[in-house]
Order: sequence, then C-alpha cells, then structure tokens
Amino acid sequence: MASTVLVVTALEDVTADRVVAALNEREVPVVRVDPADVGPALMFGFRIGAGRPAWRGRLRTASREVEPGEVAAVYYRRPTPYGPRFAHLPRQQRDFAAAEARHGLGGVLNALSGVRYVNHPAAVARAESKPAQLRRLARLGLRIPPTSFGLVFGCFDFALTGDGDDPEHWTAIECNPNGQWGWLPDADDITEAFAELLTVERKGRP
Repeated sequence: MASTVLVVTALEDVTADRVVAALNEREVPVVRVDPADVGPALMFGFRIGAGRPAWRGRLRTASREVEPGEVAAVYYRRPTPYGPRFAHLPRQQRDFAAAEARHGLGGVLNALSGVRYVNHPAAVARAESKPAQLRRLARLGLRIPPTSFGLVFGCFDFALTGDGDDPEHWTAIECNPNGQWGWLPDADDITEAFAELLTVERKGRP
C-alpha cells in the first residue's frame, strides 16, 4: 500500500518544514523535492503505455527516491520557478529548457493517479486569483472592501471591526491558498491538521 508523502516546495519553506517534522513523528515516509533542482540533484525517468494508464518510473533526489505508485499524497507548497535553474543559458534556450521541465517533470507530478493533493497546482492557481476570490466572497454574502484593479484549503484574511459577534463586524479581504502560517499562535494545530490530511494510504497500484 502506498503511503509516501511527496512534498513539493523550495528548500527555504519553513512552513513546510513544520509539516514534514509532524509527518516524521508519525513515521510517514516523506520525499521532499523542488522541481527546479532538475539536473544532477534531481533525476527522473517516467513512462506510460496503453496497457498501463498510470505513470511509472522513478524520481531521485540526493537523499531519497520514490516511484509514482508509492505516493499516496502530494503536499504542494511553494516550489522554486524553473527559470533560475537555467539562468546560465542564453534567453531562448533558457525559456525552452524551463518550459520543457515544467511540462515534463511538472506535468507528471501534477498527474499522479489516485493521489490526494493538498492542494493541486491547478486549484492553487485558481484560488490565487484575487478578483475571482472577491467576486465569490461577494456572491456568498460576505462583506468585502471596495476594490479596484488597473476555494480550496487556504488562509482567509478578514478585517474585524467589532467584537466579532455580528456578521457585519467581519469584512473578507482575501484567501491565500499557500500562505505562511508558521508564525500564527495556533500554528501547532494547523501543522497537525495538515499532517492528518496527508497521512493516507493508497490501496494497490492502478
């Protein structure tokens, strides 16, 4: 049964560090990768065929390796953009290499079968649209500030104008699907909630 959590984020993500530590305490296998490390520090080979409709192969970092079928959950946080990895190349080659890496490695990581994503990159991208957020919040009947421009698991920001007992005291500002929350007073509870969500087992292999 698959139980590995694939953590997709940059090395400097201290918020992800908390969740990784909690998963380690639960003895959940964790593989942490930053797709922008593609090269000697991150090697991979994947294949798919008519008789096997799920991705197979192996992803290898300097300290870990994992097969797609071993992954039960993906914790998608804040990976480094691909561009800087190829900054030494001329512009046209750099753009081509970054696009190939994004569509190749990134495409496979975003299309694993039977995996729980927290959250899927496509959902994160939709949730990060502030205009769409404000429109949805207004449709839900929440108060929003007058705004001009020229939901998935996230952190909702509200402005509180009273003691909070009256809905009119709350003004919705935004939802940040991948914000830093390690500094909040209830960070330990949030950490455990993420670890609980990511601790899953996937039966069999597709």
